Amino acid sequence: MKKQQAVLGLFCAIGYFAWKIALFYTDKQHDILARFPVAPLLGLLGLAIIYAVVRYTPAPFSPVEGFKSGARTALVAALATMVFVFVYYRLIDPFFFSVQNAEVKASIEAIPDVAQRTQALQNFENNKKFFDPVNYSALTLSGVAAFGMLMSAVTAGLYEMFRKFNTM
Repeated sequence: MKKQQAVLGLFCAIGYFAWKIALFYTDKQHDILARFPVAPLLGLLGLAIIYAVVRYTPAPFSPVEGFKSGARTALVAALATMVFVFVYYRLIDPFFFSVQNAEVKASIEAIPDVAQRTQALQNFENNKKFFDPVNYSALTLSGVAAFGMLMSAVTAGLYEMFRKFNTM
């Protein structure tokens, strides 16, 4: 069972990586990834967690075991996604962040109010160091893991609630 949950999480990460590669080769990564960077991953992961909780939790069902089933899937997906994100931004599309930073800086320089523009440029310069492959990989790991834990807990709780409701 645990191996199947890990494979399910790995498939989520591979699906996300394939989506990013497809966007890269169609030259749409700057349009789509800048606005919805992890939406497909979270959608895939949500479906995988629901499937893992319902399908791979040992009988008799308990919310704790359901949470563990979903959490295993989520953690494997988070780790694999972190590796894929690092590889993507370091080797496949190393100029992604510099292009995004240039676009943000150009939009900031178009602000007519001098005080607002100065403050926005200062904030931009202070925060742009967070957007490199290492930091973005770490943010992906923590964000996907947190979403996965929350989704696992909610799914296990709802499944238990509906299971009890159906036996009344």
